[in-house]
Amino acid sequence: MRKNTVREIWARGETVVNGWLSIPSGFSAEVMAHQGFDSLTVDMQHGVVDYQTGVSMLQGISTTGVIPFARVPWNDPARLMKILDAGAYGVICPMINTAEALKNLDDILSVPGVDAIYVGPSDLSLALGCKPRLDQTDPPVVEAQQMIVKACKKHGVVAGIHNATAAYSVKMIDEGYQFVTLASDSRHMAMKAAEEVAVVRKTGKVGGKLPAY
Repeated sequence: MRKNTVREIWARGETVVNGWLSIPSGFSAEVMAHQGFDSLTVDMQHGVVDYQTGVSMLQGISTTGVIPFARVPWNDPARLMKILDAGAYGVICPMINTAEALKNLDDILSVPGVDAIYVGPSDLSLALGCKPRLDQTDPPVVEAQQMIVKACKKHGVVAGIHNATAAYSVKMIDEGYQFVTLASDSRHMAMKAAEEVAVVRKTGKVGGKLPAY
């Protein structure tokens, strides 16, 4: 069993760069594991990754020193135990709901065994009556994100957040987040493919049309 380098990074006061896996493939998971991420999270809540596929993805990651995580579909002990047995070093649990969660931050962050909390900016935006999106600039969401990271620092809990771009990730690191996710495997693939196709089409020597960004 390889050592948990994520804990070592956090112990040094540094930030973990996390990748997000939504493509149901052990092959693509292995490819992502060779791109320099500190950790990779298999998303089993949304999309089409089932347990068996998730296991193959964790196997692909295990060919490297990258730390494997999983976001489970629900806060269910049976699902948690199975994915931990499959090789995940940690889990992100969705659907842990409390009325007015921001007002209960201190209670949430005081729960024993919680190493980190993970901000989903779209869900946070909806809760605050704003348009759901990543890389938020709407003042209520920005203020909430800052409040969350300050509360985490007070309780010695790591703050994590999902981002659409590297630039926003760097901004979040500057604000104190120690776990930043860069988009997702499918988003990276789509963006790079569209960028390359656009370069060729702009020559004016091929048919078709430019992609809509």
